[in-house]
Amino acid sequence: MKSRFFPLLLSFHLALCLHASDHIDGPVTTKHAVADLTDLYAFPSPAKPGRWTLVLNVYPMALNKSHFSSNVEYAFILREAEVVKADSGELKILTNAATEKTITCRFNTPHDHASHTSTCDVGNGVKRTVVFNKVDDGPDSSGLLFYTGLRSDPFFFNAGWASKWTQKGRLSAPKNNNIMAKVNVLSVVVECDMEALFGHKVGLLALAAQCSALESVSGKKTPLDRIGRPEVTNIILAARGKQRDLRDGYNLERPFQVNPQNAVAYHERILQNIGFYDGIDGVVDWSGAVKQQFVEILVEDYLVFDARKTRLSQAQVGYFTIESDLLKGKQSTALGGRKLTDDFMDRLYTLLLNAGTGKSVSDGVSQPTRQLSETFPYLAVPDRGLVNWIKTKLGRMATGSH
Repeated sequence: MKSRFFPLLLSFHLALCLHASDHIDGPVTTKHAVADLTDLYAFPSPAKPGRWTLVLNVYPMALNKSHFSSNVEYAFILREAEVVKADSGELKILTNAATEKTITCRFNTPHDHASHTSTCDVGNGVKRTVVFNKVDDGPDSSGLLFYTGLRSDPFFFNAGWASKWTQKGRLSAPKNNNIMAKVNVLSVVVECDMEALFGHKVGLLALAAQCSALESVSGKKTPLDRIGRPEVTNIILAARGKQRDLRDGYNLERPFQVNPQNAVAYHERILQNIGFYDGIDGVVDWSGAVKQQFVEILVEDYLVFDARKTRLSQAQVGYFTIESDLLKGKQSTALGGRKLTDDFMDRLYTLLLNAGTGKSVSDGVSQPTRQLSETFPYLAVPDRGLVNWIKTKLGRMATGSH
């Protein structure tokens, strides 16, 4: 028994040193796991052509008894976007604040766990209430489909590999060691028709998410965490040595409304870190105007997808496909978004190391450990075995999460 679990404990310790995706990405969210947004996904619904699925995962290393809080609101925030050519010649993505749509989810959490419910509101009086951990057969008369509950964490990466990359600037041999295997998260999943949501035909959309604390009496909202593209906090804004940790401040920014004064610090740190990662192989690939353009894309932190393309079979589905085309100076025909199976970490490593123009970088982990579902809510059912219990208990004790 000892020989079986010692490697497990050692590898999980490495993960706690680095953290993962947007899991445990700052002192504030680490202490309040229910407010820790871990991952955001957007992809055409596999079982419902013409519709899109949005997934917001929260509460890293969730326990079997973990649940949402009635004191926290979660929001998907979407804006219509367009690609424009700047005076300097580069292509930029601009979002339209006047078109912003917000899908908010709040929770009723009485003492009886089985009685927990969540109500999601898409505006215009359209709401839907679902039972926690229950998968409904189909959408109601509103045409919307929601799920909230415990699911297997679909994020995957090699923690030891990432730790050496981020802190020591070292490329290691790939190894299939997914530290996120057999751990769970809480998920908020919504499937909807984007044209129905916006009330007209839509094209390019920008998506971010935010959670806020709710005051029970006044109803006042206080931002707690946000997410757009994964790993902006733990890798893109990583602090080394005695550098100031920028993550908590970054998480408190409202999506699409980053404070210009704070943006200066984010811009400088991202420039430094791109230089650090780019230099790992001894070759400089990021420079000049394109490097500045890349930084601006990362500071304005949101996923981009083309809502006109509603089938996963279409080319160039997934993380940073649209933005990569813009960095090359060409209008994109990619779908964008982020799938549950996207090998995001390898894609990010490759972008940072060689601007996506050289050999692909791999940490050795290429897919989620558990088989994803072909039907809504598409995430795999939660892990409930002994390894899950040990990893979750040790992880929560090590981070002080509650």
